[in-house]
Amino acid sequence: MTGWRIGVVTAPEELIAKMDLLLETESSCVSAFIQAAAIDAFKIDNSYMVKEYAKRRRYLWDELNRINGIVCWLPKGAFYLFPNIKQLGLTSQQVADKLLENGLIVCPGNYFGSAGEGFIRLTYCNSMENLEKAVKIIRGTFNEV
Repeated sequence: MTGWRIGVVTAPEELIAKMDLLLETESSCVSAFIQAAAIDAFKIDNSYMVKEYAKRRRYLWDELNRINGIVCWLPKGAFYLFPNIKQLGLTSQQVADKLLENGLIVCPGNYFGSAGEGFIRLTYCNSMENLEKAVKIIRGTFNEV
């Protein structure tokens, strides 16, 4: 179920008030299909995926810490790493833009508020093959060998 989201809207107050009326009647709780998926998810043995995600997290963490200018802490949960990229001398947005130009999408840390500036967010909820490609792109973008 990773990646399923609930949306957010920024709009004029009068429009938000009308939207609140719709939201209250249309989606006062998590969608039924997501609830059904969650019930099924709790019924299966996920020990393989727990180990697989731990392996992917460790791989990406190890590789990011081998790149000059990037410092990454090992998270205890979630599907994301939030490496510090301040030593690269670029803003979070500049780093994200450079990576995007080379085919890798990351989230600039400033999207999470001013304290997130100097960080990027990457997910390790992907195949090892794609994580290896991501590391190669990051290294190539910042002239690492």
